[in-house]
Amino acid sequence: MTPKHRINGSRAFGVALTRKTTSFLSLTLVYILTFLAVDTAKSQEKIDFSHDILPLLKMKCAACHSNGVYKGGLSLETREQLIKSGNISLGNHLKSEVFSRVTSDDPEEIMPPEGAPLTTAEIQKVATWIDAGLPWPAEITLKKQHFKRPLALRTTNLPTEIGPKDNPIDYFIDQYFQTNNIQSPELLSDRSFLRRAKLDLLGLLPTPIEVATYKDDKRKNKNLKLIDSLLSQNRSYADHWMSFWNDLLRNDYAGTGYIDGGRKQITQWLHQSLLENKPYDQFVRELINPTADSAGFIKGIKWRGRVNASQIEPLQFSQNISQVFLGINMKCASCHDSFIDDWRLEDAYGLAAITAQQPLKIHRCDIPIGQTATSKFVFPELGDIDHSLPREQRLEQLSKLMTTHGNGRFARTIVNRLWHRMTGRGLVHPVDVMANEAWSEPLLDFLAADLIENDYNLKHTLQLIASSKIYQSQSRSPESTDAKRYRFLGVSTKRMTAEQFVDAVWNLSGSAPNKIDAKLIPPGQKKTGAKWIWSNTPALSSPAQEIVYFRKSFSLETLPSEAYCIATCDNEFTLWVNSKRVSEGKNWTQPVTANLHDHLKPGRNSIIIKAVNQGNAPNPAGLIAEILFRNSSTENWQVINSNADWEFTNQTITANGLNQSGEPADWAAANVIPQGWKTYAAVRSSIGSAKALVEQSPNSMATTRASLVASNLLMRSLGRPNREQVVTTRPDSLSTLQALDLSNGRILANWLNMGAKKWIELQKKNAWSDQQLINEIYSEALCRLPNAQELELLKFTIQDNKSEAIEDVLWLVVMLPEFQLIH
Repeated sequence: MTPKHRINGSRAFGVALTRKTTSFLSLTLVYILTFLAVDTAKSQEKIDFSHDILPLLKMKCAACHSNGVYKGGLSLETREQLIKSGNISLGNHLKSEVFSRVTSDDPEEIMPPEGAPLTTAEIQKVATWIDAGLPWPAEITLKKQHFKRPLALRTTNLPTEIGPKDNPIDYFIDQYFQTNNIQSPELLSDRSFLRRAKLDLLGLLPTPIEVATYKDDKRKNKNLKLIDSLLSQNRSYADHWMSFWNDLLRNDYAGTGYIDGGRKQITQWLHQSLLENKPYDQFVRELINPTADSAGFIKGIKWRGRVNASQIEPLQFSQNISQVFLGINMKCASCHDSFIDDWRLEDAYGLAAITAQQPLKIHRCDIPIGQTATSKFVFPELGDIDHSLPREQRLEQLSKLMTTHGNGRFARTIVNRLWHRMTGRGLVHPVDVMANEAWSEPLLDFLAADLIENDYNLKHTLQLIASSKIYQSQSRSPESTDAKRYRFLGVSTKRMTAEQFVDAVWNLSGSAPNKIDAKLIPPGQKKTGAKWIWSNTPALSSPAQEIVYFRKSFSLETLPSEAYCIATCDNEFTLWVNSKRVSEGKNWTQPVTANLHDHLKPGRNSIIIKAVNQGNAPNPAGLIAEILFRNSSTENWQVINSNADWEFTNQTITANGLNQSGEPADWAAANVIPQGWKTYAAVRSSIGSAKALVEQSPNSMATTRASLVASNLLMRSLGRPNREQVVTTRPDSLSTLQALDLSNGRILANWLNMGAKKWIELQKKNAWSDQQLINEIYSEALCRLPNAQELELLKFTIQDNKSEAIEDVLWLVVMLPEFQLIH
């Protein structure tokens, strides 16, 4: 279906449905209209507030209109206060009182009343600013900041007088709620919590099997078990958090500077660091005082042509390490003393001099001032940088000062970023202005100290946040986003990131590409000993629709810390562990990794795989699998490969008791129990081109995730940055460009077209009714079944023109706020 068909088909679909009812589509259509109603002024910005407007406000206006002096009732401390004054007509400077005053000929009205009036160029800047919609970053204010946080972490005691809690975070939250007279939110349902946790921690939607298993879990601590299980999935964790760190560290797989060698990737180092959960202090030391693999972050971009003095590589270094690791905006101070905080030109150049290969001349607003920068850390009370040392030794000194326990700003900054990522807003807001006061200073310092006490283990902090009662509660929108009036009410609803959305659509439509762009070379990768196996028939080809069950039993003295099964089957398979259904695979070219940890037990364990050969005539068939487990991340994997020793059977009986091995009859999904087991399955030497799949392992398998492929137009419109600059937060508002790409874009249309074909094929193969088809789509996309009204509407529309109708159904589902938002 082309984009043209998308519009026409969707419109016709909507009209047809309204003959039945409009309630199902109303939410979707309102959501789409919200996209289109975005103020387009942002796209028209041609003014740099920090450099063009802020100096004028400070020099010409602040004395009379800020910090307790508000002549004429006008406050210029924030954009919101200026707009509320009624002196601005957004988008029209000619109707704005502020503009009339700065251009007036009347000496009684002209502003400023004293000193030189604005020049013609300055007046033009004001006019452009107003016409552009008054762009003014939320973190910038003319009001002097009186809050001053000590550099060292403060001792925080749990407020235990409010009653016992399972998680220390909840002590601080409950105290905050009591102090501010806030009612605690209700807990999430099992389905909603599973969806939130898996998206936040791994970036993926839960599968229908995971939803059913978690819902049926009766353990009191099942939430904690779930979180631990998710965080133990090292590959999925690393793939997901690559996006977060790629944004922060300006790392990408293509883009400016890579062709001429002026920029260098750190992809392999970064991914491996996430796989092994490298302690954060070591992680940062290796970035600042780098190895050959991690040197790309501090290297900077060699911009072509003439660039501002503030954009040379040493100044990029100064700006980037300040922003990423300390929450300091050093960009303004790279040109002149900052207008928004206390950082000075010498601070920016002091950091830059640490990495500079040659003497660094200081420039103020691109004009040299006749001085040479000397190496200096931003917090001299922690120690000095010896400027006489070679560059490598200066960087080593800096890496140690940055990560010393006395630098509370370092630990506070990263836990604040993780809190923002998990809950939708930082304890300190914005996250790059760590000089601002947190809405809970005790909780901020507690999390920072806890991170240090746990050896800078970022997974520990994520586990602590995710296992808190407040994280497991329903989301609530804040009463005000203004920092002065903001009150924390609970987790905020978040939009899926570009990568989360794309991964979800790829999974729903089966449209993921076959390769990744991230160059990942797993250490010590070698061919597995796993073999393709099938029943012991002598011929390579097997009957169409043949079903073979495979079984492998093994004993464990203790429960391993990590356990996985990687499998694929020509054509499809379902995996049970100790009679519990765990995973399935329906595309033999894409191996599936299942986490077995929560399904194993000390003693005897049994894995059974149902393998199905599809087709209408005899054809090659085979299963290949690898079971891996280990007791710690430092040990080698113990491996059980599929081979001739695996048992197999073609026989089944109705699920009504124990099978011959005495296993419980928990086979409701298959409705059968295998029996008649035989030893020595047949090894098959070749299954088409599948031989390349034997080089997989839990930490090396190149699963196709959006975080590991180069950005496309859809991902960019959904907020994925080009990463030429540090990006610590992505836009959380909807844009017109997103609406166009989601409603009429060719990329999404092609994916959904592939999805329609996938679901039609699945319906034919499984002999699903239309209702069963809709149920399967909803379970995959929304982790639930459709309600009666939704089912009636969708059954009505897919009666005719099946392919286009199913494509429209998929489009409607992925447009739902329920799909795109993380509640």
